Amino acid sequence: MDLIFVTGTAGSGKSLLTSALKRWYVSRGEEAIAVNLDPGVVTLPYEPDVDVRLRVNLQEVMENYELGPTGL
Repeated sequence: MDLIFVTGTAGSGKSLLTSALKRWYVSRGEEAIAVNLDPGVVTLPYEPDVDVRLRVNLQEVMENYELGPTGL
């Protein structure tokens, strides 16, 4: 089993790369899942198989900890 973690700064293309990688693996008959760990993302170019937004409410976290959208 291979694991690939895609990290980078905002706007660097992580979601686009994740979408392309998943499509490529599936096109080769491989099993692949995509995990979204960004509770603040509004739209994604893929349907995540696991999505942190179902567990974490960004608005609640921001209010409870007096944070802005970037966590500051």
